Amino acid sequence: MLLQSASLLMLALTASAEPYNTYDGPGFPACHDVAAVYNPKTVDDIQAVVQGAIAAGQKVRASGLGHMWYDTMCSDDPNTVIIKTEEVHNIYDLDIEGGSVWFEAGVTFIQLAEWLHERGASVGYTLVNWNITLAGSVAMGAHRSSIREDSMCLRWTDLVKQDPLPENEQDPLPENEQHAGLDHDELAQYTEASIAE
Repeated sequence: MLLQSASLLMLALTASAEPYNTYDGPGFPACHDVAAVYNPKTVDDIQAVVQGAIAAGQKVRASGLGHMWYDTMCSDDPNTVIIKTEEVHNIYDLDIEGGSVWFEAGVTFIQLAEWLHERGASVGYTLVNWNITLAGSVAMGAHRSSIREDSMCLRWTDLVKQDPLPENEQDPLPENEQHAGLDHDELAQYTEASIAE
């Protein structure tokens, strides 16, 4: 079923390459040439696109809201597809006593802060731009909170990897380590994660 969905999604690819722009719009390319841009609605949709791209021999890059200022996201291979994650933004399983929450790839810091505030919780000490996704900041190892101040750390990640084989992986992180960022294979697509205070 998943491979069938991937095949259907990949049929939408076009042969012509076009730029994929940052949040700033036309004239601010994150990638100069891409084959297609996908807007999945669910984690399953992301998995289907990644698996379809693997089958087609394509490269995959993920983008939240395009919060970047440089054209370093892609190697300008016109055989690259972009997966936009902004519509995959569910937040769930808040454990106030355990101090953790699950969120999907497109959730921004502001969305998480508002969601937690409505439930009597907080993200703690963070300094970020309003439109960066949590998954994007983890993938880049950027926009993290102070190493010296208590705030939040990544507890689990679910990944869809493009290379060498498509697989879902839930990585438990050692309890004695506080990860401000992770450096997984650059072809991995973060789909869900859990953070803890």
